[in-house]
Amino acid sequence: MQIIRNYNDANKLLDKGNKLIKIDRDRNNRKYLIFIFEKTDKLMKDLKDITK
Repeated sequence: MQIIRNYNDANKLLDKGNKLIKIDRDRNNRKYLIFIFEKTDKLMKDLKDITK
């Protein structure tokens, strides 16, 4: 499981075909969403690519 807090990054990961498990609210600040993805090698590679 990998948690992503940035909406734009989550959209990019979805566009690249990564599997979204759940969308939830942040515990510390309920007005923010968190995106929970299945943690795979492809997800980790895509995260490195989009955060450069």
